[in-house]
Amino acid sequence: MVLAPRVNELREEVTFQTKTRTPDLGGGGSTSWGAITTDPTPRAMVRPVRGREDTSEGQVETAQTYLIIVRFREDITTAHKVVWRGTELNIRSVSDRVGDRRHITIEAEKPGKE
Repeated sequence: MVLAPRVNELREEVTFQTKTRTPDLGGGGSTSWGAITTDPTPRAMVRPVRGREDTSEGQVETAQTYLIIVRFREDITTAHKVVWRGTELNIRSVSDRVGDRRHITIEAEKPGKE
């Protein structure tokens, strides 16, 4: 597994999203996901690492897990999502595996149903 990618390996554009809640006049509200604005757009190395398929209540549930490495930043947590090639991925873990504050490694999952 690559822990410290070379600059030319960070070639995929990704966007990070955060959840926001907007209250309405009736005391309720709505929740939506919005992009965390960054300039320039973050570049990443994205690799699929595993997939799974489960059958539950007559439906097939699938999930694909990805390993994503981007330059170090402190504002990304498991409360965020990452968008890669138009696909929303749920962030499962974020770590600075090498400990040098140069890159973070994100494990993210694309859930799905068939």
